[in-house]
Amino acid sequence: ALKITQEELSLQTGISRPTIRGIERGKETAQVGLVLQLCQDLGAAIELKFP
Repeated sequence: ALKITQEELSLQTGISRPTIRGIERGKETAQVGLVLQLCQDLGAAIELKFP
């Protein structure tokens, strides 16, 4: 865990706090581009596997 608040992440990424909250809660309408941006800003990697 990075121990960063939603507010700090919002300021760092430019993504609104309600959007970050929705992504954290698994909101089905979360935009893939925003999720990828958050991952990049946090230094996280995403791997997609297709059958």
